[in-house]
Amino acid sequence: MKKSLIPPNIQILIYPSLILTALAILSFVVINFGLAQISKQSQAVSEAKVNEKILAEKEATLTEVSATVAKEAASVSLALPEENPALAILSQLKLLALSKTIVLSNIKVGVGSQEENLLRVNISFNANGQDINVLDFLSSIKNISPITTIEKIKMSQVSGVLSADTNVRGYWSLLPKTLPKVTEPVTNLSEPERNLLEKVMALTPPSFTQVTPSAPSIRDNPF
Repeated sequence: MKKSLIPPNIQILIYPSLILTALAILSFVVINFGLAQISKQSQAVSEAKVNEKILAEKEATLTEVSATVAKEAASVSLALPEENPALAILSQLKLLALSKTIVLSNIKVGVGSQEENLLRVNISFNANGQDINVLDFLSSIKNISPITTIEKIKMSQVSGVLSADTNVRGYWSLLPKTLPKVTEPVTNLSEPERNLLEKVMALTPPSFTQVTPSAPSIRDNPF
């Protein structure tokens, strides 16, 4: 019988040592996995606390502005609508002309076009009346909603009547297609943004915001 090179007392320790080594490796793997999971859960808890704080601040901010935000949003949507505002602008111009005792003629509406992120429409007309009234009318266009800017004016006067061949431009823009994340913080308006919002809310809104269809009626004589 061949004699083993490993002493008997060493041989006795081999199997326990292998078992202890395997247990140590297994323990190391389990501990690392457990620590990784604990770290992951700790990070998730931290993120949840941050999101909870953001949501609480957002709720407080929304509660604070809830009394005015609807009116402010309506003013902004009227000033820069999501559809071609030509009809609303024409209504505003005619009402403004009536209040200034002038007459509008040769009204023409152009085809809508795009300028960077804004859509625009050109409207041309002649404003006729006393010079002071026509000038007052032209200077008041900047105060109507939807936002309307004067692009070109050519004036002539005949027999004391001032005629202003005018080209104005109206704007509209599509609404955002994506909403911010629920957990995204709400930031208050900056001072310039607040000043701009106040100017928008000071604009004279149109007398109508949409055309309501008439209800069907019965005709007395169908012929």
